[in-house]
Amino acid sequence: MIYANPGTSFAAVATGYPTGLTGTIGIRIRDTTEADVLARTTAGIVEGVDPDFPTVVTYTATLTAPNTVASYSVVWDDSFGNVASEDLTVSSSGTVSNATDYITSAALKATLNISVTTSDADIAASITAASRALDRICQRRFYADADANQVRYYTPIRWDWLEVDDLVTLTTLKSADDGTGTFANAWTLNSDFFLEPLNAQADADSWPYTSLRVHPSGAFTFNTFYPRSVQVTGMFGWPAVPGPIVDGTTLLAERLFKMKREAPLGVLAFQDVAVRVARADSNLMILIGAYIKHRAAVA
Repeated sequence: MIYANPGTSFAAVATGYPTGLTGTIGIRIRDTTEADVLARTTAGIVEGVDPDFPTVVTYTATLTAPNTVASYSVVWDDSFGNVASEDLTVSSSGTVSNATDYITSAALKATLNISVTTSDADIAASITAASRALDRICQRRFYADADANQVRYYTPIRWDWLEVDDLVTLTTLKSADDGTGTFANAWTLNSDFFLEPLNAQADADSWPYTSLRVHPSGAFTFNTFYPRSVQVTGMFGWPAVPGPIVDGTTLLAERLFKMKREAPLGVLAFQDVAVRVARADSNLMILIGAYIKHRAAVA
């Protein structure tokens, strides 16, 4: 993954391909409709050698990010039918960063014993791919929303209990008695309902809340007849990245980085690869197994 501000310069790197392609290997930028935002060009692409892996050839191009905030792809080809792409996110924020990665580039570079900066783009891409792969495997994300004003809706199938998305902080719980979409019932925590698990955030290794249970003496019950009858406002996600997820991200990112170095053009769509590796890796599954979300059975 490459991040850039609108109209700013960024470096794209392809690695692991034979020497002598300068003037032949090409690069372009495409939008999500696969239309060229930057037409294919062979100009300004510099061949080099990765100092961390002396047998690996690199091709580097300095490009200018599109002026429109959106998602794009940087596409390399060698004019022989080999094509590879890397995601490009153009953000208008003052500092472009990926706050949802579970380890830092510095941490992974320390693990790999890499001190130079020429591999930074591949390091960052490997970390992001590993982080998102663990999200998909675990069916949850291990970071929180930016604020506690996110709104989600649910359809209860029990009058006394409701499973919700991972919840860090609850702002309000409201429900509707009819199908008009008017959430007239404002619930009071610990009087009308409880957050469960009760001690989810009681220690340093805190978990999110994952369900709501009706208080037997409360003023309301969940309406199971009408769909979308419960409104939850809060901060969703995970209170902090658990240690085993950090370790799992490091393990997977390290392997993805090494795979990337050995791949033609070195620019891989990591996502499916990451999932396949993770599912088959017993060591990784030992680390993350407890965090895989399983939907509760309904009595």
